[in-house]
Amino acid sequence: MQDINVGLIGCGRIASLVYLNILKKLPGLRLAAIAESDAVRRENAGRSAPRAAQFSDYQDLLRHPDLDAVIICLPNDMHAEAAISAFESGKHVYLEKPISISTYEAEKVLKAWVGGNLVGMTGFNLRFNPVYLSLKKHIESGTIGEITCVRTVFSYWRREFPEWRKHRVSGGGALLDIGSHHVDLVRYALDTDMTQVSATIGSHNTEGDNAMCEFKTSGGIDVQSYFSITSIDEDKIEVYGTRGKLLADRFNSSLRVVISDSQRPGLLSQMKSDIGSLLNSQNLKDRILFPSKEPSFELAIVRFLSAIKGASEASPDLLDGYKCLAVLEAAEESARTGHVMML
Repeated sequence: MQDINVGLIGCGRIASLVYLNILKKLPGLRLAAIAESDAVRRENAGRSAPRAAQFSDYQDLLRHPDLDAVIICLPNDMHAEAAISAFESGKHVYLEKPISISTYEAEKVLKAWVGGNLVGMTGFNLRFNPVYLSLKKHIESGTIGEITCVRTVFSYWRREFPEWRKHRVSGGGALLDIGSHHVDLVRYALDTDMTQVSATIGSHNTEGDNAMCEFKTSGGIDVQSYFSITSIDEDKIEVYGTRGKLLADRFNSSLRVVISDSQRPGLLSQMKSDIGSLLNSQNLKDRILFPSKEPSFELAIVRFLSAIKGASEASPDLLDGYKCLAVLEAAEESARTGHVMML
């Protein structure tokens, strides 16, 4: 099969640090075009991908001949409109999360996608991180017995954000920015949906930069999550079961399996296992040397290309993106009203 011609829409921070590097090297893919309204960013991206046609307006990119697919990395409040235009132009779409800033807009995205025989994937790339893939396998194999509770933390150290990420109206805030990843990961790892949520949201440096959420899944599992874009760098998921506990730490590239005393092989051997996985982790080495490198981005794009070729399922798809957004909207409503919201 000939190369898939891909267009990159949006050349901001995530595109320049991650996607441009991936799209230039993946076999079976040709980065045919880039679109960016900011002249400086467009020029920088053009130097990185000199063979790609350059456009200031993504609508012009969508009219580029022989373009098969697009990857959309625009500010969050522009996701829905760009995705709809891409589907109407007959393009496969990889859409960064969240798929829109409201379920009202997300429904329009789904309508444009469904029935068009086109691939629509949501950029929940962390599903493809080796640590979280291992976590899911341990859950499915019953390593720690019946799941009783989940706790998650996803936070970043305060850093300078573009203006749109500072305001909810343009898609900023901890919930949409990083909370969306963990809501999706819990749904994926536990193979479940959320049925209720309660939340509090705080604004310390920018609007909605901290959020505390409590969820309940369709299987009756309680989930507690803390999201912050003004704290420390941490990304962990703890899963408790009737036989032990799983601790997935993405930033340290480790998965710790703790079995209850009656079944544990021994503390020393467990410690050796944990330390060994940490020291041998390529992801940890990459994070120390190249902080912007996260292996799941490339794996997610590989899945996107495979889905376009019909060789694998397009997962996570846009319906996953919609379901996640519905949970986040309910969390915001809970924070506003002080009520537990049912889904």
